Amino acid sequence: MDTRLLKNYIKLVSGDIGCTLIIYDNYRILRNCDNFDDVPEISRWHTNEYCMKIKYTAGLHRRCVALKKHFDEKVSKSKGPCHITCYCGVTEIAVPVILNDSVILTVSASGIVGKISEGMKKILCKRTLLNSDEFDALRRNSLVSDIDTKKVETYLETLACMLQIYLEKNVPKEILKENMLYNSENSGYLKTANNYIDRYFTEDIKVDDVSKACCLSTSHLQHIFIKSTGKGIGDKIRMNRLQYACQLLRTTNRTVKNIAIKSGFKNVDYFTYAFHKEYGITPLKYRKKWM
Repeated sequence: MDTRLLKNYIKLVSGDIGCTLIIYDNYRILRNCDNFDDVPEISRWHTNEYCMKIKYTAGLHRRCVALKKHFDEKVSKSKGPCHITCYCGVTEIAVPVILNDSVILTVSASGIVGKISEGMKKILCKRTLLNSDEFDALRRNSLVSDIDTKKVETYLETLACMLQIYLEKNVPKEILKENMLYNSENSGYLKTANNYIDRYFTEDIKVDDVSKACCLSTSHLQHIFIKSTGKGIGDKIRMNRLQYACQLLRTTNRTVKNIAIKSGFKNVDYFTYAFHKEYGITPLKYRKKWM
């Protein structure tokens, strides 16, 4: 299958389903292929305002991670569209891409309004420091409610089929096996490292601190990170800080200096440089876009 045709269809689906399209590339198969660096849908985050608010509230992020693992297990056992609603009332629809009886990729539509109990709503309001009206407004403005589920399922199934054909024709079996084996063998170290970073990124942590938490040498863990994710440990720490800073810029009136410090950056000038390098605009201009 032609790469351009596949990328154009991904773009079409992303623009037409009415919610967030994500292609989970856990084994870095697509990201190691040529010409896929400019496809933002591959392994993107859930970046809607509501999910970001939940994720960066102490303790709640770990529940999101645990639920994602449960979701992955459910998807791997399904042969068609799989629906799941998380504890905070966000629904995701996913279809697995299967090769040789293994789930290689998952295509997903996320950011859909799901049911949430009144009890859980009260808990989340308390944890996120929002009143009931603010909480409802955040959900209403961040999530999609009017969606054609059957249309989304059809799009995802078609995309999954196209990706399967593409992988069969363009990625050698030995490469698939090598990437899957490497990630499986080192998944424990990656999970420990990611959990440590997710918990402490706002503090003054360094790469050495992460490797100590994993009981590995820094060079060994760095190699695992780059091989598995394409980025180093420092990149993961920096991205966590930048994404948290984005949330603070959108939802608070804190100064840029205060946000830089609260996000884990020691120096406001470096924060501004890193922010502009990643997003192409300054923190202040980013804030103005969301006002």
